[in-house]
Amino acid sequence: MINLSIESIKRLLYNKFDAVNSNSYNEYAGIFVVNCKRLVEYIETNTILKTLINKIEEEPVDFEAWDKFLIMGMGETDYLGLEKDIHICWKVLKRISELNLYTSKNNGIGDLIKFGSISRFSSSNNPSSGDNHLSVIVRRYIEPLTYYLAEKLNTELAVIYNIDRFTRRTREFDKELLSEMFNKNTQNGENNLDSFLRKYLFDQGIDTISTPKFYEGRTDILIESQMKSPDSVVIEIKLFKNEGNYKEDYLKSGFSSQLQPAVIHHGRNYGILFVFNLSDKYLEFITIDGGNPPKMIVGGRTFYIMHTDIYDKHKSSSVAKVETIKIDCRSWLT
Repeated sequence: MINLSIESIKRLLYNKFDAVNSNSYNEYAGIFVVNCKRLVEYIETNTILKTLINKIEEEPVDFEAWDKFLIMGMGETDYLGLEKDIHICWKVLKRISELNLYTSKNNGIGDLIKFGSISRFSSSNNPSSGDNHLSVIVRRYIEPLTYYLAEKLNTELAVIYNIDRFTRRTREFDKELLSEMFNKNTQNGENNLDSFLRKYLFDQGIDTISTPKFYEGRTDILIESQMKSPDSVVIEIKLFKNEGNYKEDYLKSGFSSQLQPAVIHHGRNYGILFVFNLSDKYLEFITIDGGNPPKMIVGGRTFYIMHTDIYDKHKSSSVAKVETIKIDCRSWLT
């Protein structure tokens, strides 16, 4: 699978939306529906956009009841809140994409208008009334959905997705490079690895800033989104060597004394403890809420534990013999 940067995903998303918007005229209903199909297909086949959609679909809405309410000509129900409204926008786009229309003029506009979702905006449900029903659908449903997804691409799900790719990349291609980077300058090794991760995120279109010191400590990376959203992420980077000062207590301190206070201080909902494993062991993190990556939900905030192995002497022939250290993160909360 090709790894598209966040900016590339946004650009392709906007391109698909522009194709829908540029054909949002009643006489081109068939072309409009075909482009809606293409937009839905792109969203559902892009891993990160599909993850965002899955989260949207977790927000409960009674779409059928909502649709019938509009068909009765009673206008929209009360505003249900952002997440529920975006779920409705997605349902409308999906419903349109499921229509079986041709690309010829004046075909199928009646099928589109039967969605009561546009009745309150139109002077008539008659396709010949002159109302541009498709433009209304774009403004009310497809445009808000598109911009919502684009804005969410710098939040926690996008960051998790890209850091997961970073862990796989380092294990496959950069293990020796990073191990050497640390060993050449152990005094600044953690900062150098921090910079390596930061540069990778930047190349994926994710902006990061170094967080300033504050009274409860300091964490390493703050992900900034255009929304300044609480859904953006704080990242704390730690090393693990299973010796000296770089044992489990070092990770616990990073979690409890730096990551948790920083997430609260910056008003965020998500934090990541990212561990560069320099030991010759594999790591397994046991958390309260499990998952992949493992996570712990504390005080309504979600904390992920992620790591990559950069010890460069693991041989494929001896993988089965490598010991795994299990770290019980649940004890960090006591």
